[in-house]
Amino acid sequence: MYYTIAYVIKLSSILINFYFAQLYSLQSINWVVTSYRLVLMKPTDRLDAILDHHAETRPQEIAIVDAGQRQQKPISLSYLALQEITFKLAYGMKEMGVREGDIVSMQLPNWWEFIAVVVACNRLGAAFNPLMPIFRKRELSYMLNYLNSSVLFTPRRFRDFDYEAMASELTILTPRLENRILVADSDTDQVVDGFQIFSDLIKQPAEHDNHTSRQNCETAMYLFTSGTTGEPKCAQHTWQGLLSQVPALGKAYEIDSNTVVLNPMPLAHMAGFVYGVLLPLYYGCSVVLMDVWDAKHAAKLIIKYSASLSFGPPTMISDLINLKELVNGDMDLTSMKSFACGGAQVLPSLIQQAKERSINVLPMWGMTEVGVGSATTHQDKESKRISTVGRPLTNLEARIVDENRNVIPPGHTGELEIRGKGRMEGYLGKESLNGFDENGWFPTGDLAAIDNEGYISIEGRLKDIIIRGGENIPVAEIENIIYAHASVDDVAIVAKSDERMGEKAVAFVILKPDARFSINDMQSWLEINDTAKQYWPEFLEILNKFPRTPSGKIQKHLLREMCK
Repeated sequence: MYYTIAYVIKLSSILINFYFAQLYSLQSINWVVTSYRLVLMKPTDRLDAILDHHAETRPQEIAIVDAGQRQQKPISLSYLALQEITFKLAYGMKEMGVREGDIVSMQLPNWWEFIAVVVACNRLGAAFNPLMPIFRKRELSYMLNYLNSSVLFTPRRFRDFDYEAMASELTILTPRLENRILVADSDTDQVVDGFQIFSDLIKQPAEHDNHTSRQNCETAMYLFTSGTTGEPKCAQHTWQGLLSQVPALGKAYEIDSNTVVLNPMPLAHMAGFVYGVLLPLYYGCSVVLMDVWDAKHAAKLIIKYSASLSFGPPTMISDLINLKELVNGDMDLTSMKSFACGGAQVLPSLIQQAKERSINVLPMWGMTEVGVGSATTHQDKESKRISTVGRPLTNLEARIVDENRNVIPPGHTGELEIRGKGRMEGYLGKESLNGFDENGWFPTGDLAAIDNEGYISIEGRLKDIIIRGGENIPVAEIENIIYAHASVDDVAIVAKSDERMGEKAVAFVILKPDARFSINDMQSWLEINDTAKQYWPEFLEILNKFPRTPSGKIQKHLLREMCK
């Protein structure tokens, strides 16, 4: 009876939305058909069950196209093939000792194996911990020890970096890391001491039983976020929360089983995970994975696969629309119906330029702790798509508050707060930093305004984070590393506007008496300390003193003025 009522409610909601939106196109009909097919499933918050459904109803449809640079031609996996791999992988992981509630870490690029590991973890009731490929030994040792991870999936090599050697060095630093699995370049790669090869795990016999009995309230994903406290925080998300954002996004972008998603963003990034894993698997459509961003290659993939949805920061939009072939009219990217854009402010001029190249840019907003929080849609007025990041998704509420957390009227600027299903459960081990009030509101640290129609405009940040090409730079953490240099007496890092990357980092440094310190010295020091290169400041300025408040705090807004 319960499930019958749930089906009726869900199906009625779909039909009502369809009627009132007055969407009579074939695309909209396909969306309704796809949604109807999904509600016939037993209500679930499990990704493995969703995959099994698609493998049963449309087994030969393509789930993943891995168009990464490690192979000469793309690898395609059908839903049936992906299902079989995840059963075998789950069995292999179970044999190595992975149990319900364990944490499986994975530092993998945008390769099909990433998605297979996520689903296999779901089958076992294990949690997964995506780690950005840019992380190096210093970041990894901290994160793996913080979570007590016992398993790490890692590439042998990627972008000319030796991950195998780094994982070997982690043996002493991470004593609980008992299982290290290499995703090798080919099946012929030899097993090395202390490692297992991914391809060997999926040669196991498939065991088609689901092993998990965990509850939906338990953590499914542990995702580290860079903050201003000097150490990364680990956000905890449930499957229920992660999947709650998907139906609203499906409606926003009119996704159905015929949609092809091009995902160039790291799957280990929250936005990349939502657009590259959750959305395609939920709707049973195809995702084309890029492991290294290259605008020309992206354009070729859009054309080859008729990709209609993608996601990325403004830098990617800029790179695409400035392609010589596109400007000259030698490329046709009209299939790209929706390019969701976030991670930095999207300039109206960029949206207009993209439109002239037949690329529809839809600004959105999100963060690690929330997932995708708001999105503009094709149904929004053009003025809203240009000036806002849309309205909150149906799984969330938003409000604007003053410094005392009092709600302020529409149109006024304050701090954006969020609550709802998509919000994280909290920071692991750092509950005092959660910031939730008694009603569950979470302070995002972003300055914003909400108009009378509920559209959000992001106007700045309270948090001291620089967003470079869509990637957060942990300012306090990098400042601490530079500060440890023998020549440095004090340091402050601020953002400098950049047309392509959105922001770049400037390190302002005060030197000790008679000391010397060049940008080469700074970068060498960061490299010695195993700091991801994407976090290195691009500029160095030497000052005699910092502008400070009467209480002694550095006035970073004055340093930012010096960068203009």
